[in-house]
Amino acid sequence: MTPEPQGLDAAAVPDTTIDVRAAFGIDAKMKQYKEGEEFVEAVERAGGPELFARVWEGPDSLPSLEEVRDPARWVSRLGGRRLELA
Repeated sequence: MTPEPQGLDAAAVPDTTIDVRAAFGIDAKMKQYKEGEEFVEAVERAGGPELFARVWEGPDSLPSLEEVRDPARWVSRLGGRRLELA
């Protein structure tokens, strides 16, 4: 069963809309965008835009999927200390 889009009642969403979203992976892509946004916000709260800019230093500076989901790990690895991120 395909999950219904957030904020919409299943009765308000035609079945074809849900099928198209699933076929093109739109829901999965939206989840990736949300996780990325939360990563950037957490890193900038921890060290400002200067810390986030370190992501562009090279391939070794890119966050892993685990670090995207737990930004404190990336901050610890690149920022040199473990931080608790709210």
